[in-house]
Amino acid sequence: MYVDARREAARSCFECLERELQADEVLLDKHCVRLIIEKAQAEQAPRARKRFDAEAAFRTKVLYGKIDAILASWCQRRALRTDPYNVFRYEGAERGPTQHETAIGPSLPLVERAWNRLTERVPEIPDCRATLHMVPTRAIAPAFRLQHPLPFGAAGEVRYGGSRRDLERGIYQVAMYAATGGDPSRSWRYDCGLFLFYGAERLRALLGNALSETWADVKTRIWEGGRVWVIAL
Repeated sequence: MYVDARREAARSCFECLERELQADEVLLDKHCVRLIIEKAQAEQAPRARKRFDAEAAFRTKVLYGKIDAILASWCQRRALRTDPYNVFRYEGAERGPTQHETAIGPSLPLVERAWNRLTERVPEIPDCRATLHMVPTRAIAPAFRLQHPLPFGAAGEVRYGGSRRDLERGIYQVAMYAATGGDPSRSWRYDCGLFLFYGAERLRALLGNALSETWADVKTRIWEGGRVWVIAL
């Protein structure tokens, strides 16, 4: 059986990331996370007129620092001479950019095939491609990227406080990112995708009894069919 070494390395990293995030005391306490976001909103209100972005606040105030620490430990254990600043890139003056220079048009046939595989192998997740229709001349902009000198490359997305519909749509969205393979003009390579979802309610309540019972198997088939690793918290 053929084994893709890059995706196996990615899976190892994502499993470590998932274990650590699922055990994090702050993330386990949804009330605590909500208070952190509300504090960020209160601090922004006197200084800015723009609409408060709770998802962006969750990423920067809660999530990304934890990912930095986990990646630093993972790289150290594997004697990779790098740090999260170099391998974990997200939008911002110090960590970006994430937007592709190349339009998605040439990748659309690959994206459609990835979506077809998801539809076939994971019928539990509704086909969400209609909500993600992309103009061929537009470029995608993942929330973050994982890159060299990691032994793999990946594009990722984060959703905060979403519904089951947001979870389902996000899976198809990240499958689209992964299917592009990256952006050659920026020397970005994607071997797979990573979707981090933090729901407003407990995972079992979000998924429902039927899907929660088979979630581990469904996650495996999402990975095999769409090359997307889902971390739902």
